[in-house]
Amino acid sequence: MGQCTYDNQIRLSPLIVIFPPALIDETILHEMAHIKHHHHRKSFWNYLSTLLGSDAKEKKLLYDMAISKYWELYTFVMK
Repeated sequence: MGQCTYDNQIRLSPLIVIFPPALIDETILHEMAHIKHHHHRKSFWNYLSTLLGSDAKEKKLLYDMAISKYWELYTFVMK
């Protein structure tokens, strides 16, 4: 739903608005963490956990499960 470019610009899919606010916030924080860590190694997840105030890898699993129920709608709208 988002990406952080090589020059630290965050881009979000306009369809992010169909997701619950908590998932939108977590997506934005995830991309913001990429400004400091341009990878998904341990230092990234530790930093993101600090931003979230909880275990980021655990949140990622919950996020993936939550998105799965919207995925069909998302792919339909993106056509």
